[in-house]
Amino acid sequence: MKYLTREELEAQVVHLRAALEEAGIDAGPENGAAALPSREARKRAAFDSALDFAMILTDPDGIITDWNPGAEQVLGWSAAQMVGQDAECFFTPEDRACGRIEHEMQLALSVGRASDERWHLRKDGELFWASGEMMPLYDEENTHLGFVKILRDRTREHLVARATEEAQERYRLAAKATNDAIWDWDFTANHVLWNDALEQAYGHPLATLDTSGNWWIAQIHPDDQTRIYHSIHALIDGSGTAWTDEYRFRRFDGTYANVLDRGHVIRNNEGKAVRMIGAMLDMSQMQQAENALRQSEERSRAMLETIEAAFAIIQVKFDADDSPVDYRFIEVNPAFERQAGVDLRGKWVTEFAPDLERFWFEAYGHVAKTGEPANFENYAKAFERWFEVRAVRVGEPADRQIAVIFSDVTERRNAEERLRTSEAVARANVDRVQLALAAGAIIGTWHWDLTADRFTVDEAFAKAFGLDPALGFDGLSLEQVIATV
Repeated sequence: MKYLTREELEAQVVHLRAALEEAGIDAGPENGAAALPSREARKRAAFDSALDFAMILTDPDGIITDWNPGAEQVLGWSAAQMVGQDAECFFTPEDRACGRIEHEMQLALSVGRASDERWHLRKDGELFWASGEMMPLYDEENTHLGFVKILRDRTREHLVARATEEAQERYRLAAKATNDAIWDWDFTANHVLWNDALEQAYGHPLATLDTSGNWWIAQIHPDDQTRIYHSIHALIDGSGTAWTDEYRFRRFDGTYANVLDRGHVIRNNEGKAVRMIGAMLDMSQMQQAENALRQSEERSRAMLETIEAAFAIIQVKFDADDSPVDYRFIEVNPAFERQAGVDLRGKWVTEFAPDLERFWFEAYGHVAKTGEPANFENYAKAFERWFEVRAVRVGEPADRQIAVIFSDVTERRNAEERLRTSEAVARANVDRVQLALAAGAIIGTWHWDLTADRFTVDEAFAKAFGLDPALGFDGLSLEQVIATV
């Protein structure tokens, strides 16, 4: 193993002392000729004992000339394995490909040192993050002897810092994307940091904002202020961590927003509250939407309760082959209850009408599956009634639910049937009269207006009874007709 000469070590004592002091190693006094031999020994001892630092000496071409035990501990190779090797062996393939070590050596020669933080390789191929520095070595005649490379494993710190940066970036993106006003209250400085939503949702310009906690409290509605102040401070002065409350928060234009505020207290090792982070959600639009929805539902319910048509929400049941086999009434209106005569909520139709025609299952099942509305009239033998039906799907398709409006049209259908029967009888009578006329079996026809007491007769009737056809056409009294009989 090649060791450094006294002159080489003395030339680098200033640079190495800084590293040794960081490692907690006292390099001892520098002055006095009598101390030189012991100083050289101490430096060698320091070089060998700085186990937290990888100290690598190279010649001007980057070939390793010395390798301290700290380098063995950090990088994994022994001095015997590394002396005589190119120092780029512990650089990553990417850094070797781009000539990173050559760049560092040139920079060290140019400005006296080259500092960097980057990934390096251990003997087992594992990557570690190192804080490194390269410095040139000169003798007393200012002849360039080589370089010293000092590395310290900072992987843990680097990963923590990177995780912190990523968390901060996620927080920044989340804070930017959300409509919630996110706040971070530092109790020590009485400073509150707000995200952009405070300005976007509530109009308060961040550029001129008073960032004290007092400003925030001052924006709370006077009727809510005392309650919220005591609510927050009860948590801060206690031992809890979670806080939630609702209050009215003043917008920049002077109006108030109904907000839901949630916060989390961070405490130090002694349990003292040092910070509180939270998010303030504007509930105004949500409450307005809820009120509008409630009013709409109330109007719809009032309409359904007053209309004469029966209304029901029906859930259709399907078997394993996806065929409709039953249905039940989830919700019904008063008209439905009046027509049904019993409360059918929650009951399957096959429970009280086991012989119901297949048509009803197929019709309702088709609407539930396809979403296609249906309008029809059909007779339900199980109820001995005719129904006019309008059915539409409601809710999610997977719910298999439909809304049905139907009317009992049995009386109308019966009246229509009676009318059809009457019309058929009338047509039959007309046909018989026509046949009789054609056969000469009818003497004549007459019409008696009871109100006017007038008979009108056709020509055949007048001739048969010896009446003047003109008088028969104009009309005769009942007396005149009887007189001819």
